[in-house]
Amino acid sequence: MNLNRLVSICHSARRLAGCALLAGISGGAATALAAVWWDSFPRVVSTGSVAEGQAYSATAALNVVANDPGWGLWFTYGNDSGVGASNVRSSFEAAGIVSLSYNEGYGQPMAPIVELVWSTSLQRWTTRHQFWNWQDYSNGPIVWAGAWSWFDSFTNDLPANQTEASYFARPFTRMDATFGGGPMLYPNGAIATGFLNHDTYATDPRNSRVYDAGACKNIYGALGDLDYSYNSLASPRTNLMPEKSGFPPLVNTPVC
Repeated sequence: MNLNRLVSICHSARRLAGCALLAGISGGAATALAAVWWDSFPRVVSTGSVAEGQAYSATAALNVVANDPGWGLWFTYGNDSGVGASNVRSSFEAAGIVSLSYNEGYGQPMAPIVELVWSTSLQRWTTRHQFWNWQDYSNGPIVWAGAWSWFDSFTNDLPANQTEASYFARPFTRMDATFGGGPMLYPNGAIATGFLNHDTYATDPRNSRVYDAGACKNIYGALGDLDYSYNSLASPRTNLMPEKSGFPPLVNTPVC
């Protein structure tokens, strides 16, 4: 065989393969560019109403189906065991709108003020009114919701039995077989339970040892950057908050 001819054939084959590869890359790139998500950017709205989402031709919605453990499992889940959020997602999905959500792992645990009502069907305490509609408070029992009510539980008693400050949050406490877990601990391993400053009746969430052990503190050892929010619509009726009067209806506590 002629050696020069062999070399020429090899060079031609290499060029042909190179062209084929370039054509393949070019074709793949064109396909990829045609399919990138930003060519069909989602139209996002913040609403819990399917009709409102459709009115704005939404393809995605922030529709209040987020999970905030810092609020406490009872406050976010206890009224209907998550049925409401599930129905919201289903209704948006049926309309072709994606639900945008998140599972907050760190941030600011909130302690909203809550008026309790006993549910005969669920056989547990549920929320009648809370911070966002506190102007409608109707003289029922008052508690502070929050993550402390999950951690600071040491009896797996019935919700009706007020044997500890977190009674209202049962069964959504750490003692339950389904929802349970370990207690909050101080750095030295001591269990954080109860309330500081002789606050036996849990009238102020700032006194919870759960936050004392788990939240950020300043250089003086005090809880740092406490943030208070008020419902301005409820301010004329603050006299309806018996032992809680003078305390903010919503307390944000930073966590490390």
